[in-house]
Amino acid sequence: MARMRLAGVLFVMALLLGAASALSASAEVPELGRCVKVEPVQEGKKMVYHGNYTGKTCVKMKAGKGKYEFLPGPGPKNEYYGVAVEPSPELVTVSGRKIICSIIAFKGKYTGPKTETVNISLGGCEDGTRPCQSSPAKEGEIEGLSALEGELGTISQGTSKPVVGWDLKHEGVIFTFTCGKLPEVGALEALEGPSVIGVVSGGFFSNLDKMIKYNETGGKQIPEAFEGGPKDTLLLKSITGNTSEQVALHGIEETTSGKGEPIEKEENQEPLEIKAKAK
Repeated sequence: MARMRLAGVLFVMALLLGAASALSASAEVPELGRCVKVEPVQEGKKMVYHGNYTGKTCVKMKAGKGKYEFLPGPGPKNEYYGVAVEPSPELVTVSGRKIICSIIAFKGKYTGPKTETVNISLGGCEDGTRPCQSSPAKEGEIEGLSALEGELGTISQGTSKPVVGWDLKHEGVIFTFTCGKLPEVGALEALEGPSVIGVVSGGFFSNLDKMIKYNETGGKQIPEAFEGGPKDTLLLKSITGNTSEQVALHGIEETTSGKGEPIEKEENQEPLEIKAKAK
């Protein structure tokens, strides 16, 4: 009998510790993760669930008695693909210059609950009537020189729910390009970090994880910093002309997580959630 009572006490302690652990983990918001259904266990004549959430979006908590659990970080299918098409994405400077592209592609990997790496390429780009490209052989294509590091953070706590976003960072040159056609081309230009922040919102297709909106006004990114964080912006520099000015990205990125392409197939996808509130 004493052993049975001891086993019961240990079981309750385990549930409490598990709930405390879940609450502690949830406090580290925002974080990327998966809401998964837990396996029930046989207790007497009943099958009982010991997850910490009642719904498949892991919003409403029921510590130790729910059917779902939130697992921080990506699963094995940690790659993702994003594209910004309509409205046409553009780079806008504070002086009013615009480089408009028909598409921006994002290919990356989620590396943890708050981190990612991503390579970005632009297509169909032009400055007024001139095409802009990294290589004269690929008209209108601007290619990234290296991967950017992404950080998930809070933009604003908000009145009803927090606003979160991804901060894409890179010290130094992100792209180099010229605008025009051979033999007459403009100055060699460079887009430089440290960073650009996109605001996360819900996707409009069920198989899309999220939409990320890059907003600007007057060539200044909105927002320019995480809550309580340092101000980060982008610069557009004319390397041969020795000038520079602040520049911002405007566009909407639609992302899908998965292991491979074609991204439309469900077996290549894995739904992910971003938990913005502690509970």
